[in-house]
Amino acid sequence: MSLCYGQLAIANLLKGEMDQAVNYFNECIAIAKDLRAVRMQLECLLCMAYISFDKKNWQQAQQYFDRAYKVAKECGESHIAEQCLCNSGISSGNAFMQDKQKMF
Repeated sequence: MSLCYGQLAIANLLKGEMDQAVNYFNECIAIAKDLRAVRMQLECLLCMAYISFDKKNWQQAQQYFDRAYKVAKECGESHIAEQCLCNSGISSGNAFMQDKQKMF
């Protein structure tokens, strides 16, 4: 079932329907979590992180990268975990700079 939601999410993502894609990814994450399908969780969390990154929603992107980091460590994906840490740092820095720009 989670695979179906993931496929629907990707189809909507390709069509440019981001909000619907986000809804399907969230459903996929919830089901994958219940099933303890950590790799499926990881894939969905990464997709959500990159959607947030593309939307320049830095704080949300950071949260998704942080969650993906934990899941990547759990399933032994050390390279992906490292990438998540890097992208989380980039998102955090961008959020900080965005806040600073609002001050001026």
